[in-house]
Amino acid sequence: MQHLQSSYVFNGQEVGVTWIKTNTFKKFSPITQVYGICFNDKNEILICREKIDKKWQIPGGHPENGETPEATLIRELEEETDVK
Repeated sequence: MQHLQSSYVFNGQEVGVTWIKTNTFKKFSPITQVYGICFNDKNEILICREKIDKKWQIPGGHPENGETPEATLIRELEEETDVK
């Protein structure tokens, strides 16, 4: 299976990204970041603006200790966008 890969520079360091379509995250460990692309009934995508540098992004962030990827996304959606 081929995966879409890309990279970008963050704080002066190159970060590699691999986009993987899957129904389970168990074989991917450790998970250090979780982001979600959320659509509404009009096929619009939910984005949010960062507080510090005002850049637009999709919601997400770091899992807290022992948190599943799904629980991380639910928490981040509520914290960043007030969406439940």
